[in-house]
Amino acid sequence: EDDCSKSTTKRLAPISFPSCPMLGVIGVAPSGDAPISTMPAGTHGGNLDNKANGIGSTIYLPISHPGALLSIGDMHASQGDGEISGTGVEIGGHVLL
Repeated sequence: EDDCSKSTTKRLAPISFPSCPMLGVIGVAPSGDAPISTMPAGTHGGNLDNKANGIGSTIYLPISHPGALLSIGDMHASQGDGEISGTGVEIGGHVLL
């Protein structure tokens, strides 16, 4: 049993589901200077969309540039492993690093 099963959201009543906030996009500037997309994910991170990237998780990414140039976003209220249909339950929120 994970922490997600202890919390549900009812903001979409009458629908309810386990609420387990996670960040879909986490990344740092990749090596080199060429522009890249967040999809597909790479060693620098990117569009990771995995429910394991939730509250209390630790992610290690290689640092290729001074300051790392960390970027995070795409918060979801609930997520499986990936976005098979191209979407998740998107929410706003605050992140403490």
